[in-house]
Amino acid sequence: MGLFDRLKEPVFLKESSYADEQLEKLKALEPLLNPEGQAIIRQDIKYLEYGISGEKNITFELKNSHMPMYILHDLYLEDGELSSQIDYLVFTKKICFVIECKNLIGDIEINSTGDFIRTTEFGGRKKKEGIYLPTYIVCRPYSTHVETVVLMSRVEK
Repeated sequence: MGLFDRLKEPVFLKESSYADEQLEKLKALEPLLNPEGQAIIRQDIKYLEYGISGEKNITFELKNSHMPMYILHDLYLEDGELSSQIDYLVFTKKICFVIECKNLIGDIEINSTGDFIRTTEFGGRKKKEGIYLPTYIVCRPYSTHVETVVLMSRVEK
């Protein structure tokens, strides 16, 4: 009998995430900071809340897909100096894939060199920052997350 023979619906083998714990720590830290630090923490809290919301949406869609699959959520892999965080690792009978979840706020532009620039407004001030978006998930046959896992398996102990 195989692992997928009787599986009819999605099964979360790991559904928890460290994001909620991180959010509580940021909220506890906020009143201890000066006004400038509080403004920075409030922005970090806002971004984290958007990220948590996006991951909850993905979880909902996976749970309601009615597809036979096993799902691991929020994995952190580490081996020596190599590390990788994976939002969702999904196994079906025929394929295994990585889902990287992004729930972005702000205006996103792509400049002439392909960099992603996000402009956000917080407290009446606009802020531009470069952001990392894993376009490799769409453009490459496998992601750097998978490359890291492959490298980890090749490291001699």
